[in-house]
Amino acid sequence: VSIPVLLHVHALRSFDESRGVADAYIAVSQYTKNRMIDEFSYPKEKVNVIYNGVDTDRFSPATSKDKSNLRSILGVPENAIVIGFVGRRQEAKGYASFLKTIDILSQSHKNIFGVVVGPEPHNAKEDKTYQNSKKLLNKLVLKGNLLSLPALSHDKLIYIYKIIDIFHFISSNQGEQFPVTVVEAMSSGCLVLTTQIAGIPEIVNSGNNGVLLCDGYTNDDVISTTRELVENISEHALMKQNARSLVIEKFSWDVLSAQMEKILFQCKS
Repeated sequence: VSIPVLLHVHALRSFDESRGVADAYIAVSQYTKNRMIDEFSYPKEKVNVIYNGVDTDRFSPATSKDKSNLRSILGVPENAIVIGFVGRRQEAKGYASFLKTIDILSQSHKNIFGVVVGPEPHNAKEDKTYQNSKKLLNKLVLKGNLLSLPALSHDKLIYIYKIIDIFHFISSNQGEQFPVTVVEAMSSGCLVLTTQIAGIPEIVNSGNNGVLLCDGYTNDDVISTTRELVENISEHALMKQNARSLVIEKFSWDVLSAQMEKILFQCKS
């Protein structure tokens, strides 16, 4: 019996026929597929797109009561507008920009609170913003404006998303094929502010289910856009609803597993 071989592509490498040819290649975004074909010479007819997905039952919006209870457990002020960051603590991921935004906005908006979840990679010290970010992190934690947590398993991370109002994913990394954290946040009822890098515009339709920063954005743009979202948070409920609906429709495991099954059966025929 011939067993189909599928290669799931998360990071781009050059195609080399001498290493063997899979029955199908799964790109995690259209952006990834285009680069695989145009830049890395993968056989066009074998490349398919299946997006990364999430468990929409686990990554789901909290009820008002649950959100209140979770905030109480985590020491987050009841009426705070929570801005969240989940990922590696590096400049390319928007970590420095996130901390700066919390610092500036908390000076004029007393209800601003930040939550950061993620590891500090070994090469983080190479970032030019590293020392300043360290100082800013300590300052915000001591002031009571920020909760800093290490990398968490999904069993714990689902609860963090439930307390976040605005999710920052200010990445400048062209290697972002398809960031799962953006989809997790959208599924969890967060309002997402992100960039137009790589595969992200395939997820976020700016003004409809989240907000995309314009190309060439600055830290001031990040701060001013976040301020607008904070000051008009009650007016953006529809964007959060649209985000949740999109994830259920396109990025849920049920939908994506059916797509994978179809490709497997095509390979066997």
